Parts: sequence; C-alpha cells; structure tokens
Amino acid sequence: MLFQIYDLINLLQIIVYFLLISGYLFIAISGAFNLRREEKYNGAVFFVIIGAVELIYEAMRWHVYNWVYYVMGYSPFSVIIVEAIMSVIPYFISIITFGVFFLILWKKNSENHGKILLISGIFWIVYSVVMFLIYFLAWDLFPLTILYIISQGVVVGVSILMIVSRIFLLVYATKIKEKFLIISSIFLLNASIIIISLSGIYYMNYLGLIPFF
Repeated sequence: MLFQIYDLINLLQIIVYFLLISGYLFIAISGAFNLRREEKYNGAVFFVIIGAVELIYEAMRWHVYNWVYYVMGYSPFSVIIVEAIMSVIPYFISIITFGVFFLILWKKNSENHGKILLISGIFWIVYSVVMFLIYFLAWDLFPLTILYIISQGVVVGVSILMIVSRIFLLVYATKIKEKFLIISSIFLLNASIIIISLSGIYYMNYLGLIPFF
C-alpha cells in the first residue's frame, strides 16, 4: 500500500508538470499568434509574457535549489531559501501573471467578454494571496502545530478557487473561439484538478488517514 501511494503521488506530480508546461506553452502561442492582428483579443503581448514567465520559472526551479545547496551548503538558511523558491515564489509570480495581468487584459477587452477574465483574475489573486501567506507564515513559523494542520485544510479549501479561476479562463477562451487558448485552459484546468487532489492526499496524511510511513 505504501509503495502504491508513493507511486501514485509521483505519477500525479509528473502529470501536473506536463500539463502546466503544456498550458503555459499554448497560452504563449495564443498571444504570439495575435500580437499583430489582435483579431481575438487586445493586449496579446500579456499572454506571451504570462506563458514565457511561467515556463522559465518551471524550467529553472527544479535546478535552482541544487545551485543554492552547492553555493551555500546544506544549512537551515539554505533550506529556507529553497523552500521559498519551491513554494512561496511561484504564488508571488502567479499573482502577477494570472492575477494582475488578467485585470489589465480585462480593461483592454472590456467589450469583448473581458469581464470573464476579470472574474478569473480575482479568483486567482485571492487563491494565490492566501496560499502565499500560508506558505510564508503558517508553515514556516508554526511547523507541526495545530495551526499547521489547520493550514493544510485551508489549502484544500482555497484550491477550489484555483479551479474556478481556470474554468472562467476556459469560458473566456471558448467565448472568443481562440483554439490555442482553449487548449491551454484545458491543460491548466486539469492540472488544477490534480493539484487539489494531491493537496487532499497530503491533508489526509497529516490527519493520519493515509499514513506515508
């Protein structure tokens, strides 16, 4: 049973990585195809930036922590830096990419279903801010306490906002009939569903319902 759980988690993590990379790639392609003509939406450059920034981060973060340990050695301080790179920073980045940039895109497309992007962006900002605070405060300052366990439950609950945000992005892509953005939205939505499933598995582990050890 133990090995089956680990195998499942590893498989789901690989699938999530593939879906995220594919989603970011297609959102950048969608923006690139509309940079000059802007037939589908205005501000296409922001979709290019969103995809590029997220792709670069995903490509780098799995290697950066090795560089940190190589330069600084293994110490409590270097562990904190690695945790920030792997956990805190991605939510800060996503507040900008799928949050602030979506608000800008809403203004540029206010008469072309832009309100759907506004809703998606708001849900994403709320989700990312809460997750950022949980990783930055509760998990680091109060490890292995009741607050830590409660924060795990909050993670599962607030992750629903991530899925809702992705659904609105898919609705927007469908409304404007942009095939590359539709493909991107589907990849990102499925990644979000798997991520919340993983959060649920980890939460049940902390509650002792699925012991990993």
